[in-house]
Amino acid sequence: MSGRAGKVAPEDAERRGLREQLLVERACIQKEISCYPTPIAGCDEQFNYLQERLSQIRRELARIPERQ
Repeated sequence: MSGRAGKVAPEDAERRGLREQLLVERACIQKEISCYPTPIAGCDEQFNYLQERLSQIRRELARIPERQ
């Protein structure tokens, strides 16, 4: 069922919820990276993890349409 009749299909609400969760996580990671001390390239596992997780979130967000 579409949102036109005032009702939202469960999958639409779930998709929006997932997108919102990913956006919040992305913002948290971006803030953590911006406050992170300058790493030694390729040697800081936590920084590398944050960069990889941010890339994963970006890929996931690209797969979820903002609106239908």
